[in-house]
Amino acid sequence: MSKKSVGYKWESIAKDYYLQDWYKLLEQNRTIRWGELDLILEKESEIVFCEIKVVNATDDIFWYITKNKLNFLLKTIQYYIVDKNIDKQYRLDVVFIKDWKVFEIFKNIDL
Repeated sequence: MSKKSVGYKWESIAKDYYLQDWYKLLEQNRTIRWGELDLILEKESEIVFCEIKVVNATDDIFWYITKNKLNFLLKTIQYYIVDKNIDKQYRLDVVFIKDWKVFEIFKNIDL
């Protein structure tokens, strides 16, 4: 199984988790000049951008999201918001997958 195929499987795990809570999937793997948005979902009047990370052998999950990565995500999200002319609240969630299931979700990461 290719690395990209495995990545899609991890994203599907996170996507299914959100869909069970009545989120609507808008886009998956949206590539923009500065980066990629793994999942873009909507619930009521809020857009949720999800960054998916797989953790295996570490308890310090903060190593997986650096300030640099957050800056790229912010730039990518801002571009998407302007490009799609979105006038809704939005947030960034970081979803950690471990052992093929959702391990932890950090909601509304401060951008």
